Formats: sequence, C-alpha cells, structure tokens
Amino acid sequence: MRATQENKERTAYHEAGHAIMAYLIGRKVLEVQIFLVDDLYHGHMRDDSISFNLSSPEQIEKSVYICYAGEIAEIIKYGSHEDPYSPLPRWLQDVREADRLLNKYFSPDEKEKQKYLIRDTVKRMLVENWFRVERLTSDLIQKEDGYILREHEILQIIDDTLFPYTTLFRSEERRVGK
Repeated sequence: MRATQENKERTAYHEAGHAIMAYLIGRKVLEVQIFLVDDLYHGHMRDDSISFNLSSPEQIEKSVYICYAGEIAEIIKYGSHEDPYSPLPRWLQDVREADRLLNKYFSPDEKEKQKYLIRDTVKRMLVENWFRVERLTSDLIQKEDGYILREHEILQIIDDTLFPYTTLFRSEERRVGK
C-alpha cells in the first residue's frame, strides 16, 4: 500500500478527534503529530493524562472519551472508520484501550451500556465542536510530514478565546528574548 492524500487526511481527522476531545474534557493537549511509516500515515496525540490518577472512575471515563474520539471523528467525516488505504485499523488499539479501562469498573452488561452512552456523548461533543476538528485537521495536513504541533500552537488553532492573549504573550516573549 502507498500513502495517499485521503490516508493522510483520515489520519489527521483521527488525531484531531482525540486532541479536541482531550481539550473539551479539560486535559492539556501537549502534542499532535502525523507521520509516515512504511509508506502509510500514522498519528500520535499526547495529553497530560499521566498527571491524573487513572484509578478514579471520573478520570477513567474521560480517558475512554478520548479513546473513542479518533474513530468517531473519522465516522463523522467519512461515514466509516475503515480506511481503504491502510491494512491496519488505526482505531483498533483505541477501542482495546477503552475496553480495558471500562473492564475495571463495569460488568460485561454494564460495560456495553456505558460504551453506547459514552460513544453517543463523544459524537455529540465532536459535532458541536466540528469547527475545531476541521481547524486542527487542516493545520496537520498542511505541515511537513512528521512535524509535531506543540501545546501553544494547538491552543492557537482550537481555542479562539485564547488567541489574542496567546499572540500578545508570544510577541512579548519574542521582544524580551531579543
């Protein structure tokens, strides 16, 4: 298989979905990246979840939201999470992690109900914030392959209420540094 523009876009939407969900539930999005490996696009989103106690039900639920967000972003955009250009389903690892986290607190029957409720909530939240997903996806696609978007760049892209302050701070930072 060879990397295509659609494979790159699907990967960018997937990672943007994770990042926007992390942002919406109050986590810091530290970096987002898409890159080529073996002629296929892959992605990575890192948040500050390591600083949370993932043994609390609330933090586990938030982590599950993030797990499902990549797959659901692809479904919203393309109607499916199946990338015809990739032999490996990028969402499978996320779903397995969500299942592992849900198994900590729920019986099999309760887990299925929770999965449905969480996935429905994630879809609603992403649809309501789709303009943020689109902004971040567009920026990821335009960057050189392997470029890592860092926290301050991500905030400038997705949080328009911070944009003037971030811009002012960054210009101040440049002036002080000279």
